[in-house]
Parts: sequence; C-alpha cells; structure tokens
Amino acid sequence: MNPKEEVVKSSSVHGAPKRTDLLFRVFYVGCILLILVEIDMQVTNLLFTESRHEYHALEKLPGFYSWFSFGGILLLVVIAKIMRKYLMRSEDYYDG
Repeated sequence: MNPKEEVVKSSSVHGAPKRTDLLFRVFYVGCILLILVEIDMQVTNLLFTESRHEYHALEKLPGFYSWFSFGGILLLVVIAKIMRKYLMRSEDYYDG
C-alpha cells in the first residue's frame, strides 16, 4: 500500500464514509422536521389563539427556544474552554 492510499483511508471517520454521510443526512432531516414542527406550532397558535402561558415577551418570537438553547450550549462550551486552562494537568501528572 502506498502512502497516498494510507492517507485517504485514514482521513475518513473510522474508515466508513458512507456511514458518516448517512448520519449527517439523518441529522439534517431531523433539523428540518424540528423547524417544520416549530412553524406548525406558530401557525396553530395564530389560528386558535390558544394561550401558551408565556412568562416573557421574548417567548412569543418564532424559534425562541431553539435560539435560547443554542446560546446556552455555546455559553457552556466557552466556559469549559476557560476552565480547561485552569484545571488541566500535564500528561504525566499521575505518573510520579
């Protein structure tokens, strides 16, 4: 096996690019379905004027909970990166 073939094989995730493509397609379909459900909820709310018991005015915005949760996860990642600088130990910390 020449080195070029080796690089091509190691660049795919676990050597299964078809499986990775399938996972991404499932992920994209799931995202589209969630967007459609959100649109349906907004249209249903407009037609039937059903009270959802919102506590803040921001909750009436379309996709509020999606953006709120995305911002929360983004904040967690940023905090984790900052904490890593202070809590991370060297590789040989437990060796001696």
